[in-house]
Amino acid sequence: MLTSVGAASRVGVVAALCMVVAGAAGWARAGEATAQPPKSVKVAAISLVWDEGQRTLVNALRALDEAGAAGADIACLPEECVYQAAETIPGPAADAIAGRAAQHKMYVVGNLREKDGGKTYVTSFLCDRQGRIVGKYRKSHRLPYEEGLTLGDELPVFATDLGVIGMKIGTDHFFPEIDTVLRRRGASLVVWSAAPFPLRDEHMETLALQGRAVDNNLSYAVARYAGRKDYGGYRDTFSWMATWPLGRAQVLDNDGHTRADSGHAGGLALATLPAQAATRKWTNEEGFRRPDAKLANGAGYPATGVYAAIAAEKPPAPFERKPGAKRTIKVAAIESEGNIDRLIAKLDACGRLGCDIVCLWEYVWYNNDAEVEKFRDRNRQYLARIADSAKRHAMYVVIAGELERGFNEAILYSREGNELGRYTKINQTTDKKSKYYQAGDRVGIFDLDFGRICVKICADVYTPEIDRVAALHQADLMLVPTQDAGPFTEHTRLRDAHRCLDDGYFLLRAACATAQTDHRTYIMDPWGVMLAASQYQTNNEPVVATLQLDNRPKYHEWPEEVRKAGPYPDPYKRGLDEKALSNMYTARPQPVAKGDLRAVLLAQRRPELYRARE
Repeated sequence: MLTSVGAASRVGVVAALCMVVAGAAGWARAGEATAQPPKSVKVAAISLVWDEGQRTLVNALRALDEAGAAGADIACLPEECVYQAAETIPGPAADAIAGRAAQHKMYVVGNLREKDGGKTYVTSFLCDRQGRIVGKYRKSHRLPYEEGLTLGDELPVFATDLGVIGMKIGTDHFFPEIDTVLRRRGASLVVWSAAPFPLRDEHMETLALQGRAVDNNLSYAVARYAGRKDYGGYRDTFSWMATWPLGRAQVLDNDGHTRADSGHAGGLALATLPAQAATRKWTNEEGFRRPDAKLANGAGYPATGVYAAIAAEKPPAPFERKPGAKRTIKVAAIESEGNIDRLIAKLDACGRLGCDIVCLWEYVWYNNDAEVEKFRDRNRQYLARIADSAKRHAMYVVIAGELERGFNEAILYSREGNELGRYTKINQTTDKKSKYYQAGDRVGIFDLDFGRICVKICADVYTPEIDRVAALHQADLMLVPTQDAGPFTEHTRLRDAHRCLDDGYFLLRAACATAQTDHRTYIMDPWGVMLAASQYQTNNEPVVATLQLDNRPKYHEWPEEVRKAGPYPDPYKRGLDEKALSNMYTARPQPVAKGDLRAVLLAQRRPELYRARE
């Protein structure tokens, strides 16, 4: 059964959940454990064929029969799984889908274009094991090309005997606040029903989801489309991105691992996941994992405090670029170097290479209050030498750690060798018993001559809200001086890569060598791709890369003539001849780049949906 809150709970389960979704009656009770929850859940994500004539009710029901025969506890269909005019939910197609849920005694998440009065929505609906439609989620975000669509105004979750379920649809994907809000409201599984985007790039989609799984402790059922002719549309031929969708269904666990994958031919991705109790512990203040998060009905981002910008009505002002500002820069990250003379030598090497900014490690130059005072003069001399190197080579330098004031902080030196600013570590690791203890109360945003940077330190990585604030400020670079090494290195890379993607920055990570062979210092771009990295356990030279800061992910739309022709971007319908079609690199309709992706997404955010509710 499903549970709900408020007065609706007195009038029956079905009515209660309809009220939850429809408006202000309340949210599904995410924090209430269900009776005798199962030890595991069998999740089926379905990839239907996208091609014209394939998105039929018959094919959707056939796929549900396959999932039911496999013993699925929940089956999930892709976006607008039946290609038809909008209809009511409940309605003929939705009722038929719900009937399969009853037949196989499984939950089903379907998705249809919904008509409600004079409005049209894209809606995911949850069917219970008895075939009742017990909840709906209406797509709440859109991109500029999604015209004529009314958006829903809720981010609900639903408590079931499988755990708590959240849903998102299509281009909701580009707004990571949705995932976090659903998790804060108790969801342990998020169902993403999607249709092809103009720019079909599985790297950007899947990597982002894997990292969000890690950050949010969430599992995902991913229901996307496949093409009639397998990978890319031409069997055994890579056809780039403009023919058939690169489609697949996937089930991802909360470590970001792929537990099941349908492959590009489509079909069923079936995985058994451990059941996640609705009240599963997510916060760990000692480990600095979201200390402000509370798993509760209506939970969301706070309206005040360090991260208030996430839920604020207006985003911060973008970087004010001066005419002729340098936007191609050389950057460096220097792995842990304990000897000050060798550190200065490496800084000087960066200067000779023409580096514009260098990120140093997170140092610990004292161990207690007595040593703060004992080594203060020495440590300030170290800092003076670093500042002098910045001045000699006209480059910015960032160093962090327990340096000279008794708490963990970062110092930014200007090209003139002056102290340009300091950032106090928010997730402070200084002993709270220290008389010098101080925790940061702001995100470390700084404007330089080439662009905007953000600085965070070590344990700050366990608070992704820092990165979202950096994204809202449209930071170009994230600098991370760090001694963090876990919980495991794959976790670290997924976390960093997805945040580059979701938050749109380049990353400089200055780390230290550990026993794990893939634990490195590295530089990443806004696609989450590693541009340069240190070698394993050796005396590394600085890791250096040239960055073109305006080379960033773009927002794409299909050309207007393709959009007018219908939802199937099939080149055969664009009048191309057979000879042109045989060339796999040219003569195919290509999506058109229309501006910076991050800037477009920031304009489409809906912060009123992210705020905590009483």
